[in-house]
Amino acid sequence: MFNSLNKIGVLALFKLKSSVFLSLLAIFLIGCGGGGNSSQNDSNPKECNSTASNCHTVSFYDEDLSLIETQLVKEGQIDPSKLLSGVWYRANENLQITSYTLTDNVSFYEAPNVIEITDQAELNAMRNKLDGRYVLLNDIALDGSKKGFSSSEGWEPIGNAANPFTGILNAKHHVISGLWVKKPNADDIGLFGYTVNAKIKNLGVKTAEGKEVAGLSNIGVIVGHSYSSSIINSYSEGNLSGTGPSIAGIVGYSINNNISNGYFKGNSNAGYTSGGIAGSADGTTIINSYSLGSVKSNTTNAGGIVGWAKSGVMIKNSYSMASISGKQRTGGILGYAIANSSVTLKNNAAVNPSITVVDSPNTNIHRIVGTIEATSYILSNNFALESMSVNGRTVSEGNEKDGKNKADIKFKQQSTYENELGWGFGDDDENPWKMDENGGYPYLYWEKR
Repeated sequence: MFNSLNKIGVLALFKLKSSVFLSLLAIFLIGCGGGGNSSQNDSNPKECNSTASNCHTVSFYDEDLSLIETQLVKEGQIDPSKLLSGVWYRANENLQITSYTLTDNVSFYEAPNVIEITDQAELNAMRNKLDGRYVLLNDIALDGSKKGFSSSEGWEPIGNAANPFTGILNAKHHVISGLWVKKPNADDIGLFGYTVNAKIKNLGVKTAEGKEVAGLSNIGVIVGHSYSSSIINSYSEGNLSGTGPSIAGIVGYSINNNISNGYFKGNSNAGYTSGGIAGSADGTTIINSYSLGSVKSNTTNAGGIVGWAKSGVMIKNSYSMASISGKQRTGGILGYAIANSSVTLKNNAAVNPSITVVDSPNTNIHRIVGTIEATSYILSNNFALESMSVNGRTVSEGNEKDGKNKADIKFKQQSTYENELGWGFGDDDENPWKMDENGGYPYLYWEKR
């Protein structure tokens, strides 16, 4: 692998439309701008190839670490000293580029290098630079005998409350598999233990076969405890459990986060407070997400998307097909919205096959939200499977906590979601949903099917 310092150049756009930006980038790379210092324009860029000693492979990323393009560039076209120092180029609307030379009205500044991850050792090294900008270049199957693992406790989560992960990870839709943790007395458990102001995108995480991610509280396959972060286009598959609260497939305890375009497939089992996407949520928005499998609380607060919600929580354009069980405060989308909170549940679909409350039959159990004590709440245009078993019975519509009845066949039709729930169908983050023409349920555009 090329030295990562030689492979990275970053271009950030300031007050330029993308078309103008790409035109300027092309001029910069091929040296076709008029005028300037002709001595830097003697060699033909077409002569550059992967075996030439004076050529560098340069990856251009935007500020979210999405790859713009990769180019083979001669040393004369980009100043190697600037490339090695990790300079990001920022241009104003009057940028002029002349013969490989950045001239009038150009400002540039130092920025962290993008660090490329290709194996378990490099993944484990993230804990040594918690504010780094990372790109995952391939799938990684975790090996319990290598760095990052304890033979008795499994993977050591990246980041903790004292030293959280604050960087960016763009996994480029690659998968980290083989994750397991066994720390029965520990909080903040997952691939990442604790994140603050972080961004995680395009990541898949799968637990090891026959094992789980297990601890005391705040347990998520991707992140145990997350604050003011975003998790986008990401998913987890597998099993997790905790004897305490806040257990879920994506994030255990979510505070002031944005979670979008994600899913969980597996089994979430909590002492109390269990969810499909987030166990406990405060000030969090969850949109365009879904869960499959089972969500269980041994006492209270179980929901297909969120188990427990505090103030400023919104769940929108999401669905759950998980079986839900608990002792009270159990719902197909949300288990419990606490007193003095504010929550919004809008345009969701509870397609759960069953919701069960043990020991307290028919108490605080509903198809959309089990118990809502919030001071301010909006329950708007939520649908529920009319054949859903709620403690062994079906429910007639009319109660906003139970949602509007829809037959199973309707949940297999795109028009139900697109026309009645207002979901976006397409090929991008704003319109992320897809459906198979021969039936089935919605899935996300980036899923491999």
